[in-house]
Amino acid sequence: RAAKREAAKPARDEADQATREAIAALERTKRDAGVALERAKRDAATELARAKREAATQRDAAIASVKREAAAALETVRREAAAELEEAVARRDREAAAALEAARTEAASSGVANELAEAKDALAEARRAARTRSASRSSRRRGRRGRSASARTPRPSRRSATS
Repeated sequence: RAAKREAAKPARDEADQATREAIAALERTKRDAGVALERAKRDAATELARAKREAATQRDAAIASVKREAAAALETVRREAAAELEEAVARRDREAAAALEAARTEAASSGVANELAEAKDALAEARRAARTRSASRSSRRRGRRGRSASARTPRPSRRSATS
């Protein structure tokens, strides 16, 4: 039996060696697979971030484009509205000028202008007369002129006398 064992020993040692090598190869393969998996994860994360950045850039560009188009449309509408307003104001001014000219022509032809000038002169004369009258009247009302010096001094008001 000992002889048999002795004879089988090299084969057993060889088998053990082969087993150890297989286990080492398996460990290496496992380690390499782990490294490859980590690298793949990292690459995927990088790619995802890049795709997100590109999408954000495209979205921002689209938003900017829409804003530009909206601003251009708004500016066009504003310009058209300003032009219409300007035209309406000019038309109104022309109509008002024409109406004024017609009224002037009418007034000149009917002699209203002369009557108006005469009425203005009469009004100015009446104002002058009223001013001179009221001036003389108010000086009479104020008049402490023909009195003694004690009568001319202002009397204290009732309110200050009571307080």
